[in-house]
Amino acid sequence: KKEELKTYLYRSSHDMRGPVMSLIGLCKLLKKERKIDPYANMILQSSMQMFDRIKSLSEVYEINSKKVQLTEINLNKLITEVCESISDSSTLNFVVCQNANSCSPLIIDEESVRIIIREALHNSIYHNRLKKKVVHIYVKAYTNANHLHIEIKDNGIGMKNSVKDKAFEMFYRGNEFSQGIGLGLFKIKNIVDRLKGEVYLHTIPDEGTMLKISIPSVSAT
Repeated sequence: KKEELKTYLYRSSHDMRGPVMSLIGLCKLLKKERKIDPYANMILQSSMQMFDRIKSLSEVYEINSKKVQLTEINLNKLITEVCESISDSSTLNFVVCQNANSCSPLIIDEESVRIIIREALHNSIYHNRLKKKVVHIYVKAYTNANHLHIEIKDNGIGMKNSVKDKAFEMFYRGNEFSQGIGLGLFKIKNIVDRLKGEVYLHTIPDEGTMLKISIPSVSAT
């Protein structure tokens, strides 16, 4: 735990340094050249990047410190909300198909499920952003024996076994082109473990990736 904390603190400060230095440099150019455009837009992009990273780092702490709060949720509505929030904040080319209509209202930790779906979708979108064709992501959710099952599958680049084996590690980045913070799958694994569930990663290079999650729930009906 002590070593993990040291890694967390070091990587956190390292990942913040890039956006902060960009902001400083852009502000200096803005002051020197006295031009608003295009620096204002670049400053906004760097600020949003830093905000996203701070939010992601904060969630790692919150996942392990907040109490589980069981509430009744409509899963189909929740998935739609997550998809809309991602669409509003991204210009990436992707289509999400969802099938959760068979899920009756559930009693479960809503914020945990929201983070799981958001991080899984974002992972599929981000890691396939360099593809020339549209990224198709299929979200399927169903209940069975007091468990909520979520499957998220994409038609993307997939992963090699050497990457797959480390995918749930903190700050792990799958390739040298990745600019993400490396916490998406780590957060998912932490949440699932905390809720006493299971998560599996199935992936084939150049064909796609499927994330299977199973967590205990209670039917609200």
